[in-house]
Amino acid sequence: MEIIYIKSSASHDLASFVSQSEVKIVNQYDKYSLKQISGVIIGMSLDLYELQKRKHEFEEFLQDGGRMFYSGHAAISFLSFLSVYEPINNIKLEDFFISKNSEHIIYKDLDIKYFQNSKGVAGFYSRGQNPPPKGAKIITSIKQGSVPCDWEFSFGKGKFYAHSGNDLYACSGDEAINKKVFNNILEFLGGKDE
Repeated sequence: MEIIYIKSSASHDLASFVSQSEVKIVNQYDKYSLKQISGVIIGMSLDLYELQKRKHEFEEFLQDGGRMFYSGHAAISFLSFLSVYEPINNIKLEDFFISKNSEHIIYKDLDIKYFQNSKGVAGFYSRGQNPPPKGAKIITSIKQGSVPCDWEFSFGKGKFYAHSGNDLYACSGDEAINKKVFNNILEFLGGKDE
């Protein structure tokens, strides 16, 4: 089974993370099929209105056991269970501190402190939430644990993982850590769980 990365022209270059044979890279505006696909990566720079056009196809993919990983601010609900992004108002430095709520394969062998700052600057990880649906497993949070950042939601036989910030595999400011995160994402999308 194959994993696809849906990219926009503004998406991060994945050449340093994976070879084309491991992940099929498709342009968001091109025709692509979810048949014979085990996982889908959706980055923060995509046209969400374009994704919304494929809502039923993505939800059918999840219902049948597919997995999706999404980084970004959901400006629109491009899936029925995904709520619109809510930023933190009047944010302060201490609000950026990340809490780990649950173990997850995405963070396997990684310390959450790696994501606290990127090149000395806080806030790249998250500044708010894509509010989790009822029944979602909360993985990380900010603002003293009160604002969920990462969550996983079971939908049919499949799973959807949301990170409400910049592309998670580009958040740490360290390429080796970013590569490890990306490889963990691939394991998750391939069906492995913590």
